[in-house]
Amino acid sequence: MLQEKRFANTVEYLKIHKTAKISELAKLNHVSVDTVRRDLETLEGYGVLEKVRGGAVWREESLEQHVYEMRTTLHKEEKGELSKLVNRVLEDGKTVVLGSGSTTVQMAQEIAANYKRLTVITNDLDIVKIMSRRDGIRLIVLGGLLDPDENAVYGARCEEEIQNYNADVCILAVNGISAEKGISDFRLNQMETFKRMMEISGEVVIAADNSKFDRVSCMKLCEINEIDCVLCDGGLEESQRRKLQDRGITVITE
Repeated sequence: MLQEKRFANTVEYLKIHKTAKISELAKLNHVSVDTVRRDLETLEGYGVLEKVRGGAVWREESLEQHVYEMRTTLHKEEKGELSKLVNRVLEDGKTVVLGSGSTTVQMAQEIAANYKRLTVITNDLDIVKIMSRRDGIRLIVLGGLLDPDENAVYGARCEEEIQNYNADVCILAVNGISAEKGISDFRLNQMETFKRMMEISGEVVIAADNSKFDRVSCMKLCEINEIDCVLCDGGLEESQRRKLQDRGITVITE
């Protein structure tokens, strides 16, 4: 099982049960106890939990920020590669919708540094912070309920407001891309918001590092043929690239 998935499973288990034995986590993630010990050391470093003899306990304080920082740190090099690729799908004068997520936050930094005449629509408050003081960036901030885990807004008001706009490009970062099972993600609160973003956009671009391919997350966003382009780091396997290209999807890795 991939490290990121093990981390997510462990965090969710501890969030519910508050405590866990190493043997329980080994069974949950189908790995050895040595792997569990290494995972717990890493997660303790993120501040999510506290190791104790034979297991771990949940650390309540500053939960949302710890989990978000963990996701931001994972695959950091690959996400850095992805952020540069945004220049292949954008140009000045366009309107772009950026969905929430640590990957799109990094892309926002690249956009803010390189574009002088762009309209950006987003539900992510970290993207708002990056874009708000950039000359030449017209920023549209969507309203709604706050998801503290994502530092982003969602809900009926957000979904309704999105439909007032038209965009040239929608860029979403997701947790799972499968040629057979489609696009999926674990952020249940955000799914309807992402769907509305896709609907108002002329082109739908999915950004994901290579660990997200041939992977299915808990909530389906759309079929694979509902997207136009995929941005990925250089670690994408050729067989995975061909699966997408055979379905008419543009794949950009450099």
